[in-house]
Order: sequence, then structure tokens, then C-alpha cells
Amino acid sequence: MAISDKLWNAISRLIKVADKLEGVSRDVADLAGEVELHEQQLHEVDRRLVRVETVLDLALASRGQALPALPRGGRRRTRR
Repeated sequence: MAISDKLWNAISRLIKVADKLEGVSRDVADLAGEVELHEQQLHEVDRRLVRVETVLDLALASRGQALPALPRGGRRRTRR
């Protein structure tokens, strides 16, 4: 095999790898967008839960009752 054939094969393999890398890069970008969307949805659910807890606290307080305290030590997600 001549040196030009080896060089041609190397260049063609490099082009194929670059194409695959571009495809993987697009997939990662798509996944990152989906993760951001899910984080936003989770944040919205968390906000709604806080509102429901507040309404429940107010309703029980008006009846002279209180919610039992939640156990400590649970993991809490923080927004970045």
C-alpha cells in the first residue's frame, strides 16, 4: 500500500470520526435542553407544593390545629 493510500484512509477515517462527534455533540445539547426543561418543571411543582402547604397551614391554624413537624434530615434540592 502506498503512502498516499494510507494518508487517504487516515483522512477519511478522521472525517468519519468528526461527523460522529458532531452527532454526539448535538445529542448532548438536546439532552442538556431537556434537563433544563425538567428542572424548570420541578421548580414549578415545588412552588405549587409550597402554596398548598401554606393554604393547609392557614386552614388548620384557623381551626386551632397545627401540622405535625416533618422529620429532619431529608435531602433538599437547591436551585442553581
